[in-house]
Amino acid sequence: MSATSYKIPEGGGQIIIPVYRQGDTTGKVTVKYATANGSARAGYDYKSKQGTLSWSAGDSSSKNIVVSIINDKKKESSEDFRVNLSGITGATLGTNKTATVTITDND
Repeated sequence: MSATSYKIPEGGGQIIIPVYRQGDTTGKVTVKYATANGSARAGYDYKSKQGTLSWSAGDSSSKNIVVSIINDKKKESSEDFRVNLSGITGATLGTNKTATVTITDND
């Protein structure tokens, strides 16, 4: 991931987190991702997401993790959750393995 923190307003719809493959592109690469609760809770503040991103040999394009934000009508403080990368195959995981997403309240 290019950043370790992102910010989105509660009414923002969805956050897009790009993941980049850098360096050698001769082989296939896969990496797993998953969201994790912080002060924001899956099902209440955002929709939980997990999956695998894949790059074929020669592919150096970015891949996106898209997480939907739930726009509730509650007055609350800013809340956050994490997006974690793990289980990489075909490469070495870079230093930005976790990103924190802060949801700012709009009520």
